[in-house]
Amino acid sequence: MPLESEQLEKLIDWAGEKQFFVSKKLQFTIKENEGTTVIASKSIASDEKLIECPRKFIIGPELAKSTFADIEYGEIDDEQVYVKFAFMYQVLLGSQSEWYPYISVLPKEDEIISPFYFNQEDLLWIQGTNISSELDLKRQVWKAQFEQAVQNITAKYPESPSYTFELYTWTNLIFLSRSFPAHIVDPSANKMTSILVPIIDSLNHKPLTPIHWDCTGGTGFNLIAGQAIEQGGEVYNNYGAKGNEELFIGYGFTIEDNLFDIVSLRLPAKIIEFVSNAGLKELPEDGVFHLTRDGVPEQLKSVFVAIVSLQRGVGHQTTLAQLAGRQELIRALNDKLDNFANIDKPIENIRQKFAKYYRDGQIKIYRDSLALLGQEVKAIIAASTSKVIDLDTISSRNPELLTILMLPFNTENVNEIVDQGSEDEILIMYIAAQMINGELPWPDHEESYQDMDLADYENFTETYIPYIRQLSDDFESPKWTELSTYAMAALYLERFGYDYKDNKGRGLLRCVIDI
Repeated sequence: MPLESEQLEKLIDWAGEKQFFVSKKLQFTIKENEGTTVIASKSIASDEKLIECPRKFIIGPELAKSTFADIEYGEIDDEQVYVKFAFMYQVLLGSQSEWYPYISVLPKEDEIISPFYFNQEDLLWIQGTNISSELDLKRQVWKAQFEQAVQNITAKYPESPSYTFELYTWTNLIFLSRSFPAHIVDPSANKMTSILVPIIDSLNHKPLTPIHWDCTGGTGFNLIAGQAIEQGGEVYNNYGAKGNEELFIGYGFTIEDNLFDIVSLRLPAKIIEFVSNAGLKELPEDGVFHLTRDGVPEQLKSVFVAIVSLQRGVGHQTTLAQLAGRQELIRALNDKLDNFANIDKPIENIRQKFAKYYRDGQIKIYRDSLALLGQEVKAIIAASTSKVIDLDTISSRNPELLTILMLPFNTENVNEIVDQGSEDEILIMYIAAQMINGELPWPDHEESYQDMDLADYENFTETYIPYIRQLSDDFESPKWTELSTYAMAALYLERFGYDYKDNKGRGLLRCVIDI
C-alpha cells in the first residue's frame, strides 16, 4: 500500500510528542516513486537548524543493548546484525512499538526499488554487472547472519517473536537505503555499524548539496542547512559522492550520467599475492580496483604488467611487458563488457529505468577505459626503441618487403592474410629477414631450437622462399634456405610475441623485441 498523507501527518505529530525539533519552514509531502519529499515552505538561511532527532529515538547499538540485555555482546560477532534484530523486534511489536508511526511510513516490500526484488525481466537490465553477481552472495551472507542470530537470541529469549528471513531481508534493505554511520553519534561505535535516524532520513539525496550533520552536543542528531534554500525549493540530504552502483544497491535509485560513477574490479587474491611477493607494493588489501571517468588506475596497469614481466622473465619496464601487460588488461575488460546482455526493447518500469542508468554508466566507463588503454599502446609503440613487429608496423615501415612476403599467399591485402590465418608465417619470414640483414641478433644455436621440430618449417624453404626468389633479387643469402633460420625466427615470436585484437575484434599477433 502506498504511503498516505495521514500516515505522514501522524509521523510529524509523533515527532513533536517525542521532543524532536522540526523546523516550521519544512513541509513534508509525498511524491510518486519518491516517497516522502521535504519542501521549504519559507526561505531557509545557511546554517539554519532543520531537524533534530533525540538520541533516545535513534535506532542503533543503544537500542540493541537494551532490547537484548541478557546477551553477552560478543556472542553476536556483527554488531550491525544485533542492531537490525532490535529494529525487527520493534517492527513485530506493531502498534505497541514506541517507533510505530515511524515504522508505518517505511516502504513495504512491494514499494522498495531494489535489485533484490527484481523479476526476471528487470534482472536482464543488470546482467553482467557487479550487482548481478553480488545478489546471491549477499543473500547467502544475510542467511548465515540471520540463522546465527536467531539461534543466539532465542537461546536467551525462548519467548521471542517469530523472526523470519523475509523480514530480515527487508530490514537489510531499509538499513541500506536510510541509515547513517553510528560513529557520527558515538565516536567509539564500530565504524561498520549504521543507525536509523527517524525524520532526518526522509530527505532525498542530491550530490554536492551542502548539508551538515551535527551530533557534538550529545543530545541527538542535528541536520543543518549548508546553504540558503529558497521558498518552494526541495530540501536535500547529501549521502556523499556515490556512484550508481552504490546508490542502486543501497538506496534504490540511480542518476543519469552520474559524475561519480565507478566500475569496481576485484582481482583474485592469488594474483595480488603473486605480484606482491615479486615486489609490487601499495596494492589494495581486498584486491579491488576502481575504473573511473578519469581513467584506469596506474596500480591496476602495474599488476598486469608485473604478471607479464614475471611470466616472460623480462624486466617490468621493457616494452614487451608494458605492451603485453596492457593487452592482458584490455582482454580482461573486454571479457567483462561481453557479459552485458544485449537489450533491444523499451523500458517498462522505473526499476528498469534506474537499471539502465546504472548499466549505461558501467558500459561507458569500460569503453572509455579501453579507448584510453588503446591510445597508451599506440603511444608506447611510437616512442619505443624496441623492435615492435606486427602487420601494422611492417606495413608502415617496410611496405615493399611486406608486399613481397605476401606473394606466395596470392594477395597484396593485409586483411586477407589475417583472414587466411597466415599472419604468423608472414611475421616469421619478416623476423628472418631482420636476422639475415643484421638488424636482429641470431639466437644461440644450441639453446634456441634444439627441442624444435625443423620439419615444421619446410614450407618456408620448399614453397614460400623459392617462389619469392623467382621474383626478387633480395633473397639470395643461403640463410633463406636453412630450416634453422625459421625455427629461430619462430622462437623470437614465441618468446616475445603476444595476442591482441584489432578494432574489428580479430585476433592478431605482435612481437616486441628489446635490443
